[in-house]
Order: sequence, then C-alpha cells, then structure tokens
Amino acid sequence: MTCTPFAVQAGLFESVTQGVWNNFGESGASGRSVSYSGGTLTVVGPNGTTFSTPAGTQVVRHRFFGGGNFLAVLISESGSGPISHWMHIVNFVAPAITSQNVMFVSSDSSHSLPFLQPK
Repeated sequence: MTCTPFAVQAGLFESVTQGVWNNFGESGASGRSVSYSGGTLTVVGPNGTTFSTPAGTQVVRHRFFGGGNFLAVLISESGSGPISHWMHIVNFVAPAITSQNVMFVSSDSSHSLPFLQPK
C-alpha cells in the first residue's frame, strides 16, 4: 500500500517531552505500576497484569499518559544501521487490562526514538 505524503505545519506536534521514554520502575495513578527485571517489563493495574519481554537485542521502554489511564510501551531493536520499533498501548480502564500493538516502524539507529504526543 502506498502512503500519501502530507505537509506537517509548524506547531502541529508538541516536542518538548514527547521523545522521553523511561526504562525504570515507577508508579502511576490508582495502583498502576511498572517494573523491570531481566529486561522484561511487568505492568500491574487494578484490573490485571501484563508483560513485555524483549527478544534478542531488543530494549523495552515505557511512558504513562492520559492521566495515567494508559501506558505506551516501546520495544526497539538495538545496534547500528536499520532497526525496528514497535509500540503497544496498555489500557488500564478496560474491564481487564489490555495491550494493543499500534505502531511498527523501521528507521536507522542514528535517528531519535519515535515520539509520543500524549495530548
């Protein structure tokens, strides 16, 4: 499928904090937390637990957004040259905790990480 390019106007994206991804344990709102052990990210919420386990040379990072109701999980290949990134969104407000893959993108390792605009 061919993508149609579009012009991005100045001010469309907030860029101050959108490229910041965490790789350490932390707590969010209402009993939501993440922890890392052996590279695996464990996500705990009031409605369940889910895990993100990297394969091979992959690295896992995360970021709470939406008032702490959602968590973006970024899995990236490490190394030089062409690499891939996958982003999952964890939904803490669903009846049972859910995780949905929302993005897969390839880039050169010299480029910055994908941005998350949490607004």
